[in-house]
Amino acid sequence: GRYKAYFRVTRQFAHLKMMKRRGRGSVEDGIKTTTAGELAVRCPACPREGVNMPANWKELPQDEQYLNRIIFALDANFHLKNLRRPGTHDPGLHTGLAYFVENEPYLAHIAKYPRQKDISSCAGFKTLSHAETKNAAGLQSTGVGMCVCARHEIVRPNGIGDLQRGERYCNMDYIALSGVRDVKSLPIFWSYDIACQWCINLASRMKELPTNLQLTPGTDLDFGVPKCHCKGHKLACQVNFSLNVKPGVGTTDAESPERTWNALNNSAVSTKEMLPGGRRDMLDRRIGAHNWDKVVKLGQS
Repeated sequence: GRYKAYFRVTRQFAHLKMMKRRGRGSVEDGIKTTTAGELAVRCPACPREGVNMPANWKELPQDEQYLNRIIFALDANFHLKNLRRPGTHDPGLHTGLAYFVENEPYLAHIAKYPRQKDISSCAGFKTLSHAETKNAAGLQSTGVGMCVCARHEIVRPNGIGDLQRGERYCNMDYIALSGVRDVKSLPIFWSYDIACQWCINLASRMKELPTNLQLTPGTDLDFGVPKCHCKGHKLACQVNFSLNVKPGVGTTDAESPERTWNALNNSAVSTKEMLPGGRRDMLDRRIGAHNWDKVVKLGQS
């Protein structure tokens, strides 16, 4: 039948619609010159230099500096799996141009870490201790990791990537830093359910990342654990990483990835058996719809 031809056409149509919506048809060689993350719907409310921040933001009084701090949330999802399909090549039509990380440099970075050496010392949380034992038999991807703005639940450009074997630092480091590449000189607050462990050697691990993803030296960083996850940690972690004691966070619960996963998990079954590129194209479109829905409803919240 014409099933394959039909799916090719619908995939190409959806790809061209993404290009059209980002104005690439108004630019000479618009598709060819599209840069990383350019097709993503960005958060209009998070601070961005030259867009919605005063030129003298660094000179503001200390008690107003929290206004310039961006709160990002990291998390992993093991529902969005992908089966391994030997002998097939499917790079995707716009992988790296929207929400998924650029594939080749990402895989090159992951290849340097055949095994994870970082093991959790937090007795109350076991995510890291299971990172290497996650069942990956027959899977191209065991799930995805994601970076979102914690206050508005909008997925960051180049802020999502496939996980090959559990929630490893090498994956989450790359996804996190890829998702903040356009704001890496601003004060950043990271929320992550294992922030107590992740932050310890982040500076040294960052040196192994591509230079275009590394934060500006001296960037103001702080870390916390989402409110619903915090009670699962030992007391020492709760005392030091609770959002209730972090300055400038306000009443942010930082559980925004969980609500975002709820919107994306409807695609888990349909994308599980897709080829890698087609799956990433599909999830890029689903995330774009999610982000746009959040943007148009910001004024109602």
